[in-house]
Amino acid sequence: MNGLVKGSQRGSILLLSLGLAVAAPPSDLSWEELKTQIRHEDPHFKALDSDGDGKLTDKQKIAYADQKLAELDKKVSDRALDVAQQAGALSHPENGRYTSEDIEKSKPPSPKGISRPLWGVQVTRKFDDVDPWLNDLNDKEYAARLSSKDPATISYFDSNDKGRGIQAQGVIARAFMPWKAPVSFVPAIEFDRLSSDKDGVAEVDSLRFRAALAYNTYDQPDPWKQFLFSASALYGTNFDFDRSAWQLESDLTGYMLGQGVFMDVGPLPLRMRYQVSLHGEYGDGLDDAKLKETDFARLGPRASLDLVPSFDESSPVSWLNSRLHFSTKYSYYFNLGDGFDYELLNTSLNWRLDQWGHAKLKLEYQYGYIPLTGTKTDTVSFGIGIIF
Repeated sequence: MNGLVKGSQRGSILLLSLGLAVAAPPSDLSWEELKTQIRHEDPHFKALDSDGDGKLTDKQKIAYADQKLAELDKKVSDRALDVAQQAGALSHPENGRYTSEDIEKSKPPSPKGISRPLWGVQVTRKFDDVDPWLNDLNDKEYAARLSSKDPATISYFDSNDKGRGIQAQGVIARAFMPWKAPVSFVPAIEFDRLSSDKDGVAEVDSLRFRAALAYNTYDQPDPWKQFLFSASALYGTNFDFDRSAWQLESDLTGYMLGQGVFMDVGPLPLRMRYQVSLHGEYGDGLDDAKLKETDFARLGPRASLDLVPSFDESSPVSWLNSRLHFSTKYSYYFNLGDGFDYELLNTSLNWRLDQWGHAKLKLEYQYGYIPLTGTKTDTVSFGIGIIF
């Protein structure tokens, strides 16, 4: 009897299994195929799995682990640099030591009351200081970047060869990010106007309209693969609109070898940041008989150096850390055709007036030639800078 019951049970189970198999929808993937599909959702795994079988060799597993560790190290580095840069703490954490108390003390103040650009319109000194991704930043990120930018200025100058006068120089720009990729479209208006009370002086009178595209690879964990590339089309004239010129230009900036990050200067109470980029331009010179430059093509380096004090918090002059900023920028573009070499040096000492750096007093020396207009400048000026 027991045997009959057991046999009956086995038959019932078999019939039930067959019924379920018939009733269940057919499976599209086997277990191994499903596992492979899930693993390939990780782009690093998929790239290493050259034969697409969802498995990695021992050597590939090591490479996969290295990539994941690099991602983690990048997150750690970003967090450490965020603390260091915003609070004036260690810029290279591997050379120092953080305690929980240090990190708590170094947290930047909450950016309450900070004024973000109205409608996203930025005002800076040069197009180099326009942030193509500003509209994507939160308030804290925006506040951290603001202090390192060069403000648009209104300056008073007094020199023997140019007399006395006023100079206004700046850029008005708006960044747009209509694409998901790290690409930004930035239209801008750039102005540079110097008026003098001395007769016969060639005044600076430059008005430029720009349309630019910017692309970055900041998401790469390897600094040697991080760069910013921009390409622009410009139309140049003056405030009377009786001159005309056009120009195409591009800039390539890398972030290897510590570029773009403030670092300690040995035992000195200073932090420095440097940046080197490659600039190329091609265009049609101003229809100006004095300049006598038609088509031009130029290529050359651009370099910048920033210095800020970094006195210990216990020092009676530590308040200077958030106020003083020395900056120097130099560019030299070599002529590749019938035009001229262009050289421009700009050195300034800035004193920040408010907490977030929207207003700065600026003492500046500028020597060289104004781009596109070809106007020579050799001027010391003092004025106020505004940046948003």
